Amino acid sequence: MFRPLKIEHFWKKTPMGVVDTEGGLYLSGKDLAKIGYLYLHEGKWEGQQIVSQDWVKQSVTPFIHGEEDYQYGFKWWLMPRKDSKEFVWMARGFGGQNLMVFPKEELIVTFTAWDIWGQRTRSMSW
Repeated sequence: MFRPLKIEHFWKKTPMGVVDTEGGLYLSGKDLAKIGYLYLHEGKWEGQQIVSQDWVKQSVTPFIHGEEDYQYGFKWWLMPRKDSKEFVWMARGFGGQNLMVFPKEELIVTFTAWDIWGQRTRSMSW
């Protein structure tokens, strides 16, 4: 998926040189937005089907109940909207790295914060 979207990425490695796939993927806000765009357009990028439409649909459909009011699909947190039965799709990363997709508005928002110690202020709340 990264090659056709021309996503530049960096994997953090352990001291032994093993790739840290649990939380070591570094992406720019622009590249996060590309993933959001891909999903917003049912897996298509520049007219080419990169991810199957079926997988995209399944990914953003609630599979299990998550924390608080969130649902969880396949790698996507699904935040219920107050005004409908639809969801905002969220890819939530370590330290405040977030990708949010608002399908109804066709809006993609990225956050590349670095709140690794959980020291949120009131101004950082949604």
